[in-house]
Amino acid sequence: MKRILLMSAMTLSLALLSTQAQAQDAPLNSNITSGKEVTMTTQIIKSGTIPSAKGPDDYFTGTARIDNMFTAPEPSQVSTALVTFEPKARTAWHTHPYGQTLLVVSGNGWVQTEGEERKDIGAGDIVYFPPNVKHWHGATDTTALMHYAIQESKEGSPVTWMEHVEDKDYNE
Repeated sequence: MKRILLMSAMTLSLALLSTQAQAQDAPLNSNITSGKEVTMTTQIIKSGTIPSAKGPDDYFTGTARIDNMFTAPEPSQVSTALVTFEPKARTAWHTHPYGQTLLVVSGNGWVQTEGEERKDIGAGDIVYFPPNVKHWHGATDTTALMHYAIQESKEGSPVTWMEHVEDKDYNE
């Protein structure tokens, strides 16, 4: 059941991207908005064209890799990244203006919302953090974690980064 939910969520995300994409190929539809013609077309982002990046030390503890999957063209504000955490790697505390959804692909990890206990997550799980809720996520101390992170931007930013998660808090 978890795998079906994961696949459904991924399919929905990809469907949103293709219906909101900008011009490259043949138009999907045209309409008039505020006197301007808007043409929606299919866009294909070829695998391997967006390079992987190391999770910046300012926002991550340990080794994390970020593969930006896409940032949908305006008017959409949705972006998705595939984040891979080595054991003990994790994000700093942070918030998202419109919340964040994680689709766990493989491995095991932990998530924590400020004021709550740390929770276990694993392959097939879907995690939702509400808007502006302070949280962190990452791998366990012994197992890597890979998840898709889906969030929306507000005024150009999808995240507000805060302090690092201290080892004593991570290990509790």
